[in-house]
Amino acid sequence: MRSVIFITACICLLHPLFGQNAEKHYQQSLLKIKDKGYTEALTLIDKAIAENPDSAKYFYTRAIICSALGMWQQFYKDVDHTIYLKKDYAEAYLLRAGILKDAGQFYDAIKDANMAIMLAPNDSIKYWSYCARGNAKWSMNKPQEAYEDYLECLKIDSLDPAAY
Repeated sequence: MRSVIFITACICLLHPLFGQNAEKHYQQSLLKIKDKGYTEALTLIDKAIAENPDSAKYFYTRAIICSALGMWQQFYKDVDHTIYLKKDYAEAYLLRAGILKDAGQFYDAIKDANMAIMLAPNDSIKYWSYCARGNAKWSMNKPQEAYEDYLECLKIDSLDPAAY
């Protein structure tokens, strides 16, 4: 086993192009997503993951693709694995919060939105996390609590029509 790890490490150190194909496949998958070519995007991101199975952004991207294709089992596996690989990936918590809310799992959606708010690296993620939490609370028939979250959205960006 140690010899396999050593050989793999040597190949990685000696091969300057290692991982570049994975990134190329990832970038191509993003273009396919933009064009709504989700099946092709899935094939490309699968190749990227096969070449670099430790990339949280690759699993996150595949989770997005799977949600677009309605592949819910794979979506949950991928978003969970994204968080496993990168515990502070606020966007993954936000993505899962929206899907959980749509699935009627409001408490879990709020829990994930809370994590996204806490970990948000920028105002945009924080804004959408408050929106997601507010939407889950609204769906639970808690309009006052939802209103408070929507007010937090307005504090972040009062010009965005989505906040109204």
